[in-house]
Amino acid sequence: MQTTPHLGAPMKKPVGQIEWRDESGRKHWAEFYLAADNSWGALNGFPFEIEFNKTGQKRFAQILRTVVHVAIDEDETGKPITDKWTVKRTDFPA
Repeated sequence: MQTTPHLGAPMKKPVGQIEWRDESGRKHWAEFYLAADNSWGALNGFPFEIEFNKTGQKRFAQILRTVVHVAIDEDETGKPITDKWTVKRTDFPA
């Protein structure tokens, strides 16, 4: 397994990519990874973690063929607040 050079931590391999367009029509891509089994996302039904390359932000998500449910926050009881994204393309490598 590869490690991150400056941290010595294992690097995650992406399991796929999503493509979507913003309001102005610009195309965006993001890679997604399997969420750790004991992570907040996995424990709340979000098996994937999306990483946005430009900002480095990460979000837990349920990724379907043309729709992605993204956990954007949590309420006062710890339950996820979600946003629904329509995606143009989802790639799950074989």
